[in-house]
Amino acid sequence: VTALHLKWFVGLPEDINYADLVADTSILRRIMAVNFAWMLGLFVSIWVLCLCILRPFWIANSAAAIVIFLSFEYFVLNELNSLNTELPAACLLVITGLALVITEKTIGPGWAWLTGFAFGTLVLTKASGAYLALILLPLFPLLATKLSIKAIRLGLSLALGFAMVVLPWTARNHIEFGQFVIAEGGGRVLLVRSEFNKMSSTEFKGAFYAYAPTLLRKQLFESHLGFSQEQLDCGGNLESLNRNLLCDQSNLANGHYEHVRSFYQRGKRVIPRRIKAERNKSGESLWVDKMGRSMAIDRIRANPLKHLLVSLPLGWRGFWPFPDRDGLSFSINILAMLSLLIMPVMGLIKQRYDWVLISITGVAFFLF
Repeated sequence: VTALHLKWFVGLPEDINYADLVADTSILRRIMAVNFAWMLGLFVSIWVLCLCILRPFWIANSAAAIVIFLSFEYFVLNELNSLNTELPAACLLVITGLALVITEKTIGPGWAWLTGFAFGTLVLTKASGAYLALILLPLFPLLATKLSIKAIRLGLSLALGFAMVVLPWTARNHIEFGQFVIAEGGGRVLLVRSEFNKMSSTEFKGAFYAYAPTLLRKQLFESHLGFSQEQLDCGGNLESLNRNLLCDQSNLANGHYEHVRSFYQRGKRVIPRRIKAERNKSGESLWVDKMGRSMAIDRIRANPLKHLLVSLPLGWRGFWPFPDRDGLSFSINILAMLSLLIMPVMGLIKQRYDWVLISITGVAFFLF
């Protein structure tokens, strides 16, 4: 989706160098204009969603104003001049939730189609959603109709909207590359993930320190549990958890791959480069991403229990997405993430299926 933004809306050539891109203020202004449109879409969707689920209206408007302000302050500001897909994904995530809520209220196939269309666009933006679609597409209509027979009609409309967005792109990739997929990159992501499975018991405990926000690091881990920043530097016993080691940058630049220490850099760069070098020597053609995915899955299958266990510290890392500024951002982060993760459970308990529909997509992405 970002590539389409750059080509169609921003008007950039496909082969532009990133260094030239960030040096050109006129291009940055155009990028910000596109992101500004996504920001407006996000804020309008939040406002309408609050109007749909909260009463009276003054509470809905007050809640929307608070959420919009905090979203702008702690999220949008960091994304306005960025080529990342987080801002479009956030907008599409809220639109999907909004369309689901309206579908649940109206049981209308038109809104179900729009839900599928929005979710399909989200999947094109964040390709890991393709795996989640296998679970969420059947689940959405069942929740929206409270397990009634009407779920079949809504499910077909939802699937049609999803297919209209996703199938043309995956068909194009099959024609061009022989791969019926949404995007490349899954193999490298799995290689990184499988590399983390090598962490020792010391690194497992230290990961909760390494991935904690500053306030928690200093007030708990360093003051009471004996951790220190030096452990995350080159030569420290937690160095493998730090993706930005200076020694790794030097070793990668000089081709000394055997000395690269961080799990992330080994999975992201070292292993793919070695695969490519070995295949180039033998004269074989390859798709590094496909081979990397196969290798990573084999490694994960070899020790699935360790893979599940390592998901705990990595889930802890994902629990802190907001900028690590101060005590206020720390508190807002806890409130926001706990609200997200608890909301579908509370919705099922109280039989408020709109609560489940709003949050289930975001929770599914987090758990995945």
